[in-house]
Amino acid sequence: MREFVERGGALLVFNEATAYAIERLNLPVDNTLENVSKDRFYSPGALLDTEVDLAHPLNFGMQPRQAVWFESGPAFRPAFDRSGPAPASVLRYPGSDVLASGWLLGEEIIAARSAVMDAPIGRGHVVLFGIRPQY
Repeated sequence: MREFVERGGALLVFNEATAYAIERLNLPVDNTLENVSKDRFYSPGALLDTEVDLAHPLNFGMQPRQAVWFESGPAFRPAFDRSGPAPASVLRYPGSDVLASGWLLGEEIIAARSAVMDAPIGRGHVVLFGIRPQY
């Protein structure tokens, strides 16, 4: 995987598979929901608001705010203790009022965290989706 990405490939990983990519590729990204118990954070399925980085090419044609489907996934933040280029936040949860529709316990844990991150490696990049874009 690393060689593919370093040579210019794009690797897309969704939801729980992001943990595998973060670990195996030593990405400078932390999952803020890792080791958080379900009594502190729980969202079995909800529409959550995000702020869209309109300058990022992955967001071409999107609106500045977008509701996305979240289903028991991760949320991300850059890990500053690792070397290499910093990952970019592609979609970020707002600092408050994250829930658009559905059920969300522990909003403050994901507030101002990333729903989607783009982590460069060599000439390529890994896009981490903490949401389910296929929905």
